[in-house]
Amino acid sequence: MGLVDSLSNANINLQNLLDELEKVKEQLHEQLFTTTGMYEEEEVFNYGDPYLSDSHLDDLVRVIETFEEEINELEEDLPSRIFDLFDFTALNEIKEVCDYGGNLRELSTFNPELIEDKHTETAHNEDLSDAVNDAAQEIAEEKERLAEKTENDARSMFENIDKLANSIQAMIDEL
Repeated sequence: MGLVDSLSNANINLQNLLDELEKVKEQLHEQLFTTTGMYEEEEVFNYGDPYLSDSHLDDLVRVIETFEEEINELEEDLPSRIFDLFDFTALNEIKEVCDYGGNLRELSTFNPELIEDKHTETAHNEDLSDAVNDAAQEIAEEKERLAEKTENDARSMFENIDKLANSIQAMIDEL
């Protein structure tokens, strides 16, 4: 395959990955943010019921890693002026913020059933109502704690996704 074919395939692959990145970004955004106001004009982090799908976070990491592989394969074929457009810093920051042990992963793996089980397994029938209420209170407090820890990382993730998407689009435009 010649250089022209290689660059044409790269253009198609990058565009497909960019489309996939936008799709995953939208899914994650819908989970973490909500709109308020009469006309839903203000976007805010969802403190009331933060949720983040672990599988969608995995999808983001997969797309990011695929971008990295694609770019590394193209490094030899791309002129440096095009290769240098790729934002490796944004890519690495997304990977870091999505890493296991981080705040986003803690939210995505949060399991309220563990708290419910902890409260209800030791309760007797007459105490069950109190145990359920205690569990609900603890779950709400844990979700709020996770939301507070996660908001900055989530905003950073979306900012870096936008930077990465812009750098990829600039590369596509140059190919």
